[in-house]
Order: sequence, then C-alpha cells, then structure tokens
Amino acid sequence: MTRHSTAFEAERPLPADDTVKGLLPDTHNDASNGATAFTFLGWRIDFRLRELRNPAGARVAMTSAEFDLLRTFCERPGRVLSRDSLLDLTQGRNAGSFERSIDVLVSRIRRKIETDPLEPTMIKTVRSGGYMFTPRVDAVTIPTNG
Repeated sequence: MTRHSTAFEAERPLPADDTVKGLLPDTHNDASNGATAFTFLGWRIDFRLRELRNPAGARVAMTSAEFDLLRTFCERPGRVLSRDSLLDLTQGRNAGSFERSIDVLVSRIRRKIETDPLEPTMIKTVRSGGYMFTPRVDAVTIPTNG
C-alpha cells in the first residue's frame, strides 16, 4: 500500500513569519548590525556604555532591566510586541519573571522618556496585543575614543 501523506505534507503552508518569531527568540536584527547605538527623537541609547542620553545630551539613569527593554523596543520599532515575547527577548524567561513585570518596566521607562507619561506617544499600549515603540529609530556607530 502506498503512503500518500507525503504529498499532503509537502503542500501544507509553512507557519506565518509571526508564528515562527513567537516560538523562537529573535536574536538577529539587520537595523542594529554593526551599530553601537540607536537614536530616536533626539534620544540616544548606547549599547557599549549601556546608557541613555536625552535630547540635551544628559545621561538618564536606568536599571539594567529598563535598558534591556528599551533596547528591545528600539530594535523593533513599529511592531506590536506581546508581554510574553518581551519577557523572552529581555529576560529569557528567568524564574520569577511575570508578564506584569513588563508593565512595571514600561511605566518606569515612560516616566523617563515621555513628555506626558499618562498620555504616551513613544511606547503605545496595544489592547490585547502588548506594546509598540512608535518613533523612527536610526542605528548609528559611535567611534571609540582611544
């Protein structure tokens, strides 16, 4: 008896790109390839120094978790990122990580970068979706002083 399931399996569509991205960590980003920083609306987030500078050039104090989350947003501007995927991308699902911790971090970042944290324009909440970073982000290479 001949097995016919092979033809069926070959014709099945592959999962949508978003489905695959939801299952695997996104470790590659063309926008940041070779860059040492991102800029958005006058702000600069420097990966080497792990620091954020406001449009006036002043350093903005951030925790490591806040920095990692902001960097993740900058690497994926204009994309809706679920709390679950943000946890995976920033904390690798460490023990004790909860979706609610992302909400707390977003709130803290908004207080630091938004003109009005109660009416955010840079990190938008997407109902039943997660969050979206809205500014245009540019990857830059900052020369080393040495």
